Amino acid sequence: MYAVIPTLRGLGIDVEASASEPGVIPIFPGWNIWNLWQVNDLDFSIMNIGVTPERQLRIWVEDQIRNNAGAAEVADPLAIKGSQIQVLPGLPTGLRIMMRKEQVPGCEGDGCAGPTMVVNGPASMKTVRFFNRSNTQTSMPWPHDNNYLVDAVYVPSVDNPISSGGGPSTVLSPVNEAASGAVSVLTKLAITAGVIYLAVMFGPPIVAEIKKSMEKKSA
Repeated sequence: MYAVIPTLRGLGIDVEASASEPGVIPIFPGWNIWNLWQVNDLDFSIMNIGVTPERQLRIWVEDQIRNNAGAAEVADPLAIKGSQIQVLPGLPTGLRIMMRKEQVPGCEGDGCAGPTMVVNGPASMKTVRFFNRSNTQTSMPWPHDNNYLVDAVYVPSVDNPISSGGGPSTVLSPVNEAASGAVSVLTKLAITAGVIYLAVMFGPPIVAEIKKSMEKKSA
């Protein structure tokens, strides 16, 4: 149905395998970009008092992935919920849409998707992106409920800045970088100490042997 385009090989993405699973949405390694509908008048929830509609959108996307996408690693457990989900200012350009909701076969029951899916009221189109830190491609049932509905999923490309490069930093990123730097310094010190030790322990005997050999030749 879909061919694996060359620009995806470096990302470890198998579009063909994703397209062969009806009723699901793929979660690629690295950046993922979705278009989705968010109703303008969201259902009331006491948990969302004082929470902006944009943050509710980011939280919803993170929860959908955490609860349904298996091996995907998107959230930062030490940061504010939804902080790793980015809402883009408009529709992305230069990326190919892999699948729209109208292409998903319809079915019966919870978790099913299809062209008859609708949100509960007037809605606005949003575009989000998130970074899957897992090296494993996975999938999940097409995300939707009364307030939100994924409209389309894009195919990432290493040639497009929207879907290439490293992911957002996490709370522990500075700590991990510092630890990595410390390990690097300790490694260098260990190597230097080892060289000095070998020079002290074995340097004089080697020099003495060379001296003896030279004296024999001169004699």
